[in-house]
Amino acid sequence: MDGDRSEHDTPDTHSEGDEQRSVDILEHDGLVGAQYYAWYRGEDGFAAQGFGGTHSDGWLSQTPGEPALGAYDSQDPDVIDQHMRWSLEHGINWWIITVGGRNTATYEAITEGILEADLAEHMSFTMLTGFVPSQQNERSKYDVGDPDIRTSLRTFMSHWKDDFATDPNYLHFDGRPTLYFWDSEAYVGDVSGVFEEVFDEVGVDPYVIGGPKYYAQPAAMDTKHELYDAILDYHGIYPDREYMENYREYIIDRHRRWRVAADHFDVEFIPSVTPGYNTSARTTEIGGGHFSTFLDRDPDAFRKECKTLNGFGTRNAVVVTSFNEWPEHSVIEPSVTEGNTFLQIVGEELTTQGDVPSGVTDYTTITITFDKTVMPNSQDSRELAFLCRNIELSADDGTVDLNVGSSTESYIALSGVYSNESDSVSTYRWLGGTTAKTELLVPASGVTTLGLTGRAIQDTIQATVDVDGNTLGSVPLGASDQTYTIP
Repeated sequence: MDGDRSEHDTPDTHSEGDEQRSVDILEHDGLVGAQYYAWYRGEDGFAAQGFGGTHSDGWLSQTPGEPALGAYDSQDPDVIDQHMRWSLEHGINWWIITVGGRNTATYEAITEGILEADLAEHMSFTMLTGFVPSQQNERSKYDVGDPDIRTSLRTFMSHWKDDFATDPNYLHFDGRPTLYFWDSEAYVGDVSGVFEEVFDEVGVDPYVIGGPKYYAQPAAMDTKHELYDAILDYHGIYPDREYMENYREYIIDRHRRWRVAADHFDVEFIPSVTPGYNTSARTTEIGGGHFSTFLDRDPDAFRKECKTLNGFGTRNAVVVTSFNEWPEHSVIEPSVTEGNTFLQIVGEELTTQGDVPSGVTDYTTITITFDKTVMPNSQDSRELAFLCRNIELSADDGTVDLNVGSSTESYIALSGVYSNESDSVSTYRWLGGTTAKTELLVPASGVTTLGLTGRAIQDTIQATVDVDGNTLGSVPLGASDQTYTIP
C-alpha cells in the first residue's frame, strides 16, 4: 500500500524466505474493519481501566469468555502478530484502535507494537478517540464550550498529528487521515465550529467519522452532521427490553434509516455488525458495574446480520464490533469454547459486495414549521412546540400510520424531533427544535392529508405543513390532546 493508504489497496504478496511465517491473506475489494483494543496486560489486568492485578487470573475475571491465547499482554509481539494473521486471513484489512493518552501502556502498545509489526504493511489503521466521563456536564453531555474539553481536544489532535496521521499504513479517505470520534452523539454546543477551530490551530484536516447511535432517530445528530464526513455507530446495543428482544430485526431497520439520512445529509455511511454483548462478569472497578443489556452470541443470527448489512456502506466498508473487546464479550477473536466460528463468518459474509439499500429518493419529505417554540424551564433546554402522539397520512397507497414514539416507527426524523417518551396514554415525541421546524422522510407518495395527534405546549401554536416543498396547509394547535387534520 502506498503512503495515502487508499481504502481499497491490498498487498499482492507477503514476505517469504526469512523468519516471518507466511500469511494467507484473504483478498477482496472492500474494506472490512474491526474495533481493536490494546489495553490488556496479562495477569496485571487492564491498562488505564482502574483495574490492577488484584485478581489471580488477571483480566479474564472481567469477561464471560476465554480467548484462545489466554490472558495475553497487548504489548507482546507474538500476540500482535497472531491477531493480524487471524484478521488478514479472514478478510479484515482495517483496525480501528482505541487510543488513550500519551505515556500510557496502551499508547505504547500501539505506537511501538502494532504500527511497527511485521504485518502492519498489510493492514490499514484508524484511531478511535473520545472524551472521558469525568468531563461530562450535569446532563451527561460533553459541552465543547468547556475550556477543559477544548484543551483536551487540542492536546489529542497534536499527538495524533505527530504519532499516527503520517504513519504509512494509516487509512486515508480522499487524501485525508481518518479519525473516529465514537462518543460524538454526546457532544453539545457549537460542535462543528469548535472542532474546526481546533483543527485549524493544530494544522490538521482529518476525515471525521462521527459516532451517532443508530437506535435513535437521525434528528439526534442536530447540526453535528456538518462536522462529519462519515458516520459509524460503535454498536447498536440499547438498554430497552423490547428493542433488545428484537435486536437482530430492529438493527437492520435502523441501518436502513440511517443510510437514507446519510444520503440526505451528504455524509458517507458505514454499517457495524456485532456478534454479541454480555458484561455480566464486569465489576464496579471498570465500567461502573453491571449493565443489564445482553445480546446472545448466535452464529446464525450474526451471519444473517452480516449478510444483510454488507453492502450498506457507501465505500463498500463495514466494521465489526469487535475483534477483542472481551469485557463486553462482543468479540470475534478465537476463543476456547467457540474456536474461530465468528471470525470465519466475517470472512465468508463481509468480503463480497452486498445489496445496496433504497435511497433518499424513495421517500417523501414532510416539513412541519411552527411559529414558535417554548423552553420548559431552566433545567430543560429543549425547544418544544408539539407533543406528538401520532401522525397519520392519506396517500396513494391508502392510510399510513407513522407509529410515533414506538419501536416500529415508519418514518425517518431528520430534524426537530426529540427522544421518544411515554405516559399513561401512549408513546410520543416532542416536535420543535432550535429552528422550530420538524423534517421527516416518509415511505409514502401522493400525500394529500396529514393528521397530527397530540397537544401543543401552550395555546396557540400555528403549524404549517409542506409536502416535498409544497404547502399542504396550516392549523392552530391547542394545549389539549386531539387530532388536527391538515388541510
